[in-house]
Amino acid sequence: MRRSKFTEEQIAFALKQGETGTPVKEVIRKMGTAEQTFYRYRVSQRCACKVFQIQRSSHRYQSTREEQAELRMRIKEIAAVRV
Repeated sequence: MRRSKFTEEQIAFALKQGETGTPVKEVIRKMGTAEQTFYRYRVSQRCACKVFQIQRSSHRYQSTREEQAELRMRIKEIAAVRV
């Protein structure tokens, strides 16, 4: 298999730009590559989770702890006033 002329960091940076909303045509113009190459670098979430042997639900999990922290503080304040 032929080696890429881009490092993994460069590829990751280009993919991150694509995810943040930079137009793909602009990203590939700056990289100096073809559009096919850019899309070849993208890996589906399902395949990545399969490689790392984790479930997709655990990868996509978003904690709600911060929202609960404010609620807990308010409950503690109310409890302290009533005692």
